[in-house]
Amino acid sequence: MQNDPVIARSASQVGLDRLSSLIDRHATGFGTPTVVDHQLLVSVNEQAAAEDLRYVPMVCFVARGAKSLLVNDETLMVSRGEMFVGVIDAAVSAAFEAPYRAVTLILDERILANLIVELNEDGRSGHPVDRVFATAIMDERLLDAVSRWVQLNDEPAHAATLSRRVEDEILYRVLIGPLGGSLTRAMAPGHIATVRLATAYLAKKIAHKVSLAELAAVAHCSPSALAKQFRLATGTSPMRFHKQLKLQRARQLLATGSYTAASTASAVGYVSASQFSRDYRQRYGVPPLQHARAL
Repeated sequence: MQNDPVIARSASQVGLDRLSSLIDRHATGFGTPTVVDHQLLVSVNEQAAAEDLRYVPMVCFVARGAKSLLVNDETLMVSRGEMFVGVIDAAVSAAFEAPYRAVTLILDERILANLIVELNEDGRSGHPVDRVFATAIMDERLLDAVSRWVQLNDEPAHAATLSRRVEDEILYRVLIGPLGGSLTRAMAPGHIATVRLATAYLAKKIAHKVSLAELAAVAHCSPSALAKQFRLATGTSPMRFHKQLKLQRARQLLATGSYTAASTASAVGYVSASQFSRDYRQRYGVPPLQHARAL
């Protein structure tokens, strides 16, 4: 007898409501760290203008609402009941449909690599794909595992011991699902892994000038190969990607009220304050100090 889709859909909604309630119980704001390793809870209650965010490799599970992500001129929508996988460091612009509730699993490379090895040995790994950002629907078993992971905040004395076991289950279920190929490809030798090394290096060098040759050496490939692979994976060039990271960091510094345009330019590695102002205006539509006053 086939499953009734109405019943299946109803069960999924109940699970999402449960996860949303758990997030409400433990989230204290946007991006709340918890006693559970690698876990962040996200709670947004009011509509607001799009925010600049720094994303690290992660899996995000949306329990309520939706978010729209602008990544390198590509827009992704992630809605209730869906998950988002990002396998590189990136500057994104995010707009939230409130009320929004989500839980984020920050990827641990060692844990992920060990699980991929086990799946490969068993012949259960997904087909590698060439996407560094992707979305898919959560199934009920994955949703249940994520809910149990968040619920560990109710038992802080046991969270350290149990969280790794539940995290393994979550990653396992992601790896055997539609987004498993994205994670597998990020860890395996190939151009996605190369790009992941490059973006991580650029994120660490926001205040520095990085040449394509230097970046290629870090990524263990030729400059021409890196440029091609980077654009294929991200839709942009390494230098433009680096500039986006710099400008996002500049906006954060200006928002503190402690930086002038010139000091901000210097802090993010610009030699020319006028070039910084031009680039900032091009990205955000206003000059740096005007934006600082508006934030």
